Amino acid sequence: MPPPTRRSLRILNVLGTFQPDRNGAVESATRALAARGHELHVAVRAPQDEDEDTREVEVHRWPMSVGRAGELPLLLALQLRLRADVIHFRPRRSLGPLTLPTRLLSWPLHNPVLVATPSVDARVRPFGARALDAIAVATADRATRLVRAGLPPERVHVVHNGIDPVARRQPGDQRAVIFALGQIVMRKGFDVLLHAFDNAASSRPDWQLVVAGEGRELVRLRKLAGRLRHGDRIFLPGHVSGEQKERLFREASIGVVPSRKDDLPAAMLELQAHGIAVVASDVGAIGEVAATGEAARLVPPDDPGALARALGELMDRPDDRRRLEEGALASSRERTWQRVAERLEALYASLLSVEAGVPDAEPEALPRSETP
Repeated sequence: MPPPTRRSLRILNVLGTFQPDRNGAVESATRALAARGHELHVAVRAPQDEDEDTREVEVHRWPMSVGRAGELPLLLALQLRLRADVIHFRPRRSLGPLTLPTRLLSWPLHNPVLVATPSVDARVRPFGARALDAIAVATADRATRLVRAGLPPERVHVVHNGIDPVARRQPGDQRAVIFALGQIVMRKGFDVLLHAFDNAASSRPDWQLVVAGEGRELVRLRKLAGRLRHGDRIFLPGHVSGEQKERLFREASIGVVPSRKDDLPAAMLELQAHGIAVVASDVGAIGEVAATGEAARLVPPDDPGALARALGELMDRPDDRRRLEEGALASSRERTWQRVAERLEALYASLLSVEAGVPDAEPEALPRSETP
């Protein structure tokens, strides 16, 4: 339960459409807030028989047949009943359809604080954003881009994503394996990684490359592997999960995030949480978790030569790998879901003018100096 200096809040998360690959309707940050004694609700379009452990959170499932326009009356009716202190929208397309009407009707809806965390692909326009009390994004890079697009800087806050802690690997687990994972699409740059590995592997016959994931480029990537000199040491198993995925994390000596364009991919956080030495493209917010080279080695995007050189050096230098492994673990410890919950709690409390009780976890607003 919250300490007596903090008021327990009633928080409603509006997620949109159910997506199993996003941890179901109840995300890790929501569970972490519930563990801190707040009353958490989730509204989502999802199958009524969806099997999910929701003991800490009450999930309000709207029928899948309800279109986006049909969500508004359901949300208004739910808020009239709940009287949530905070409504946190997590749109995957656009901010406007729910946030603007909710703001216009805020008084009869008991005047909740309105916060949004748009997905990377969501459209964020200044008009829709002005209906919100705050926009919480996962990276300073995204915050800067939103302000440059015209959003009020005082409403843009950085609340980094978290990662679940994992058991530390044993030294004997690792093999000469380079591991990458993610959606197999052009912007993820896995073709660049294949070319870079083919170059670096020429004088290092013991090393293998595993690229896990599915996507529209998977067939093309497999054909590319078949044409490369060392394609017999490149493996593309498709989607992996459970023990198979954890085995790859345990065995990997080097992880790669070769994105051409990205924000802060979950693969980066996963690799760091497992204490893997990472080579990553210097794009989006990846540099924010690289800790100036202490937690990951950065290379220019779409540059197979630079990536090959970085891979070759780490293949040959186990001491450098160990240094990056320790840096990755240190970076990951700063990004637990408990930390994320503290920062969200502090943001909500500041907006509600309630004593947060966590002075070391103030929400991180975009500094004025970062605005153009």
